[in-house]
Amino acid sequence: MSQDPRMILDDAARSRLACEIMSREGGWLQGQFVRVDKAGVVVVAPGCGFAGGEDVRICFQHDELPCTFEASVLRAGVPVPDRSQHGLMLGFIDGFQLGEVPGQEQAASQGAAITVLPPMGRGIQLLGGDSRVVELTVVELTFTVPVSEPLKFVEGGRVRVRFEQTELGQHIATGTVRQLSPGEGWMLYGVRFDEVEDMDGHLRMIESMQMNP
Repeated sequence: MSQDPRMILDDAARSRLACEIMSREGGWLQGQFVRVDKAGVVVVAPGCGFAGGEDVRICFQHDELPCTFEASVLRAGVPVPDRSQHGLMLGFIDGFQLGEVPGQEQAASQGAAITVLPPMGRGIQLLGGDSRVVELTVVELTFTVPVSEPLKFVEGGRVRVRFEQTELGQHIATGTVRQLSPGEGWMLYGVRFDEVEDMDGHLRMIESMQMNP
C-alpha cells in the first residue's frame, strides 16, 4: 500500500476502519471512517458533540502501523449511510504521520529507549518493537500496544515512563493514564506526566526523542 496520505485515507474509508478522535480538551472518542471526497474526510462519531471550527486529532491503525493527523471540523451533523446525522466532515488535513513519531527508529538504533512501567513488574518497550509511540510532548505520551500484550494499563492508573538515551543517561517521569481506547488489534493509551525528577533534564530528554525526520 502506498504511503500517500490520500491513498491511506481512501483505504481506511473503504475498510470502514475504526479511529480515535481527540477533542480540544484532550479526551478521546471512538469513531469510524466513512468516506473521502473532494470536501474532506467524513467520519462517524455518535454523541461526540463537536461543532464546526473545532480542531481535532485523529489516530487509527493501518496495516498494523499507527497513523495520526490533525484536522478541523468543517461541518457536524453530516448524513452518513445507516448512521443518522452523526457524521463529521473534516478538512485542512495536516501533520499526517504513518508509523512512529518521526525519528523514533533512528533514536532506537542509536541506543534510545522509552519504557512504560507499571507499579510492579516488567514494562513495555515503545521503540523497536510492536508497541509504537504516536505522540510525545513535554506533558504527554500517547502510544499503541497490540492487544496480544498481556500487560494492560487501567484508566486513572499511575505509571512510570523511563527514558534512556546514550548521551543523556536515564530519566524517569511519573504519569497518569488519562485515556485508553481499544482498536482493531491494538490499544491506544494516553499518559499525562504529573511528576518529573528534573524538569530541565526532562525537557532535554524529550527534545532528544523528538528528532526531525
